[in-house]
Formats: sequence, structure tokens, C-alpha cells
Amino acid sequence: MTTNISIKLSIQSFTVECEATEHFIVTELPKVVESLKSIIGQQSGAQFDETAQLDGELSDSFPGGKEFIDLSVESIATKLNSQTGPELVTAARAYLTFVQRQASFKRNEILNTMKEATSFYQMNMSSHLSRSLKSLVKKGDLLERSDKTYAIRDSKRKDLLQTLNPST
Repeated sequence: MTTNISIKLSIQSFTVECEATEHFIVTELPKVVESLKSIIGQQSGAQFDETAQLDGELSDSFPGGKEFIDLSVESIATKLNSQTGPELVTAARAYLTFVQRQASFKRNEILNTMKEATSFYQMNMSSHLSRSLKSLVKKGDLLERSDKTYAIRDSKRKDLLQTLNPST
């Protein structure tokens, strides 16, 4: 099953609204935005500051869209008291979702992110990662979208965000 993501971007007086698959949002939408910037620039003589962010907003349906936190993996693991492999997987997926703003992530991204939490990561967690992932999928905390690609369940995402950032 493919999940659609809704996004709304505004550039000057132009607005682009798009509901599409994650793949389209990541690969094709940037091309559309660049073309739009080029057309607007030609029509108005406007110059775009490439360091400035577009006046856009991600809808709530995009994990991490309006739910951005600025914490390291180590800080997230500390807040979640990550002592076991599955708990550190949870810290890693929280980091990938709320800091890196990824809608889904590969097994190797989870592992590399876990390793960044140096105070928590233990070598045996790598060899037990498949078991940890399977247990989180079975428990309903994690969705397996395809082979070795995972995402946070929407209901779990909200709970996790509340734990990490109680002011939301």
C-alpha cells in the first residue's frame, strides 16, 4: 500500500499544492519547484536567495512535517532511556523522522543512526537488529513498508513526539 503525502509550497504569489507518493515528493517535486522559480524569476526579474527557505508548509500527514525537533540521536536516546536494542531503534527512528524529516527509512539508516548514540550503542545490537525490527513490527510500533524499509505508525509517531517534546 502506498501512502500519499500532502504538501503546500508558496513562492511569492504562486502556490503549489501536491498530494503524491513519497517517491514523487522526493524526486520530482524539487524539479517542479526549480522550474517554477525559474519562470517566476523571468517574469518578475526576481532573484532567489538559495539559502532562504521556501515559504512552504508540510501537512500533518508528512512525518516530521510540522513536528520538527532539534535533538541529537544521543539526546533522544537519553530522553527515551534507551537501554535495549529495540529502545535504541526507537530513538533512531525518532531521529530520522523528527530531525531528518524522513517519511521512511532503510535498515542500514537505522543502524547507522543507532551507532551515533555512542553512549547507548553496543556492538551486539547490530547482530540483533533484525530481531529488534521484527519485534517492533509485530508489536505494532513500526511499519514494514517493503523489504528493509520501515516507517513509524501514525499513532505511535504522535506518542513519541509527545514524549520527546511535551510542548506539542
